[in-house]
Amino acid sequence: MSKPKGFEKPAGVRDYLPFAVDKLREIERRVLDCMAGWGYRQIMTPTMEYYETVGVASSTSDQKLFKLLNNRGTTMVLRSDMTTPIARVVSSLLKEEPLPLRLSYHANVFRSIEEEAGKEAEFYQTGVELVGTIQQRRMPKW
Repeated sequence: MSKPKGFEKPAGVRDYLPFAVDKLREIERRVLDCMAGWGYRQIMTPTMEYYETVGVASSTSDQKLFKLLNNRGTTMVLRSDMTTPIARVVSSLLKEEPLPLRLSYHANVFRSIEEEAGKEAEFYQTGVELVGTIQQRRMPKW
C-alpha cells in the first residue's frame, strides 16, 4: 500500500465543485418537495451507527461495510444504506406513532469498494419508507 500524496483523496470518493453542487441541490429540492407533497416527512439519521445494532442487520455484505472503533473499542459502521437506520428509529423512537408512517430521506451512504470496479465508496441515497399497512382499496370484481 503506497502512502497518499499531498491533496490526494481516497479512491471511490469525489469532490463536488460549485456548479455541480448548484445542480445537485436543485434536483434534491425538487425530489424532496415531491415526496413531501405525497405526505412523506423527512428524517435524518447519524452517519455512524453501532455495528451490533445496524451493521449486522444491514443488507450490505459485511465485507463492504466501513468499520471503525470508537475510543471505548466498540465497533461502529458508516451507514451503508438508509433503510436499516430508519428501521432502528421506527422501532424505538417512533414506535408509538400511528401507522402508516411516511418517511423520506436524502443522505450520503458508504460502501467499501474494489478500486478496479469503478464504483463510488460514498454516494447519495434518496428515497421513501412506508412503514405499516394502509387500508386497502376494494378491488373491482371481474
